[in-house]
Amino acid sequence: MDEFIQNLKTQDEVLMLEGEIDVLIASLFKAPGFEEALKNSVRESTARFVEKLAQNKDKEKLLKDIKLRLTKVESIELGLALEPNEKTLTRLKNWININIGTNIVMDIKVNSDLVAGATVSYNGNYGDFTLAQSFKTKFENKKTDLIKLLNYK
Repeated sequence: MDEFIQNLKTQDEVLMLEGEIDVLIASLFKAPGFEEALKNSVRESTARFVEKLAQNKDKEKLLKDIKLRLTKVESIELGLALEPNEKTLTRLKNWININIGTNIVMDIKVNSDLVAGATVSYNGNYGDFTLAQSFKTKFENKKTDLIKLLNYK
């Protein structure tokens, strides 16, 4: 179970899986039932994951355990200028797994005002790693020199 959850990349994927688990829990108590919900109401990857884990187990307990584990997944907010493609998401997730931890997903915020780079917020810490911020920092460092040059007679 942990491996499947650790492979989730984004907060949206976590929310989608939580919704699917809710559908499966509800299906335990009404017709057409759990097996039908696995076939028709959730993604194939979710169905395979749950089927594999549910063999000879209390399905309700298992599903509630999955939901509980999903509540423990942390998120790192990434502000990006464009929606990342799957390859970029995979590379970012691999970097996060290696450098921060495996129980973390990305909460992607697309902000077209950003220029090349990203903003990052995690555990109360914020970083601006955009080109605009880099220019601003360099300009602030050189501002005094520029003022002297402009006022030179």
